[in-house]
Amino acid sequence: MLTLNCLKKIISTGGSNFPIFVGFSTAGDLSLVAEAPSFTRHTTHSDICANILTPPVKDWQRPLSSARINQIANVYSQPGELMPNPVLLCENTTLGSRPISARQQLNNGVPTDVWEVDIDIPTGNPGKPLWILDGQHRINGLAASVQATAPLPVVLLLNQGNASYSGPTLAKIFAQVTTEATPLTDLHQEWLTFAFKLKAYDITSPTAAPTRRAMETVAELCRKPTVGSSGLTNPFHNVVRFNDHDTTIPRPRPGGFAYSCSELKELFLRDYYNCASQIGHHLSPIDLVTEFVAAFNALVSSVTAPQQESVFFGTTPRYEQKIMQDAFITGVLSAILERGAGQDWLGLLNSLQFSTTNWNFSTWMVTLNGSAGSQSKSLAKQVFSTAFRSRSLPTSPGNLADYLQGNGAWLEFAFSRLTPSGRATSAGRSNLRVVGGNTLSHRISPARHVKVLNKSGNIAKLDLIDGNSPVTRLAFFAQRGFVLDPATSQNPLKVHVRMHHYGGTTKEANLSITW
Repeated sequence: MLTLNCLKKIISTGGSNFPIFVGFSTAGDLSLVAEAPSFTRHTTHSDICANILTPPVKDWQRPLSSARINQIANVYSQPGELMPNPVLLCENTTLGSRPISARQQLNNGVPTDVWEVDIDIPTGNPGKPLWILDGQHRINGLAASVQATAPLPVVLLLNQGNASYSGPTLAKIFAQVTTEATPLTDLHQEWLTFAFKLKAYDITSPTAAPTRRAMETVAELCRKPTVGSSGLTNPFHNVVRFNDHDTTIPRPRPGGFAYSCSELKELFLRDYYNCASQIGHHLSPIDLVTEFVAAFNALVSSVTAPQQESVFFGTTPRYEQKIMQDAFITGVLSAILERGAGQDWLGLLNSLQFSTTNWNFSTWMVTLNGSAGSQSKSLAKQVFSTAFRSRSLPTSPGNLADYLQGNGAWLEFAFSRLTPSGRATSAGRSNLRVVGGNTLSHRISPARHVKVLNKSGNIAKLDLIDGNSPVTRLAFFAQRGFVLDPATSQNPLKVHVRMHHYGGTTKEANLSITW
């Protein structure tokens, strides 16, 4: 039994009473009764998922760092060193018994300000009665130093029969007292707040429900080795990153698709749970996992020649493209929004010619850096979403890879007359479609207003360049519309059209407008 003499205060806030005890102990004694509910650097991603999906949540603090413990032990083994900073402890809420009791000391029958807190020293391995919320490295480091028996300030959070210090409250306190010098890692912060319904996962937030379902989907995807009633093998089992203290980068077979829990959560949230479903409801996280795994397995079966050189399963940066992996996931989620569960994924991919498409983009792509990368990401997402929803290719002949390169790219001009007030009118409007590679001449008189009315879905960015401007100082026309002015516009007007497609590829066209 370890006994601490403490002062006690109760802080009342939000309708709850929070008893706080302040006293002293030694690091050596505290190490017998207190531990941090920590995962380790080697805790598997699937074990973290099982933990956060099956309350009560255990092992939710960061791993111990042996280097920090040794550093503290070395520093406080030197003469003249002092540790005045208190450690913060609380009850282990997962223990069924109550190995901690507190009683107020009396002086001739009169209560004093001093409380005796008795803490059982566990035998065997039932779990220690106290959790360390702040100071796990200090306790372990000092316990290993010559100051193992020196007094150490202690703050104790004890429920004393009520449930003020619940799991979510303790997790929130832990996150708040974590020092800025060692903040929680991003992935740890993500699943910790999910596990205890904090921040974006707080049930009082109007956006908490879809956010929580998205993260639950990711955790189920990582936790389950098989999914569905037929026991589909799940390639994502234990390969979604939850433990970012593990420096390995897990990937599902046969390659590619290396995602953290935060990245996948954002995809499932943005492209599924935050979108309207055409079937009137969203699938549960478990059912969504089953559909996603079935779609991924169909992709593995469809893309075979050779897989290691494809944008999906490439084994080197030359071939693999995260943008295209995101696009595939977006496409799958779009199809589920449109038609729900139980889809024939292999049939869908066959209708989109996945098995006959050359998914090695390294032979034609220019760049995914800078603006070309962001434009390509938006373009791929839109193309795949549309194709998977419609279950059809956007052009014939051609496939999705051809389309992303600009196959069949076009834009449509509208030429309008002007009203007496100088505004474009739809009366007598004429249209002209320009396809990549065209060189066209077109008379529009008496129209004098020009604008781009529409364009094909494989144009990531469109430039209308004044063909009479110098190469060193190009002038651009406004796509939303411009007026041909006799005082400033040349006749005929030469428009050089530049269409930007996936991976920095472009197609050109030229239009001479006589007005």
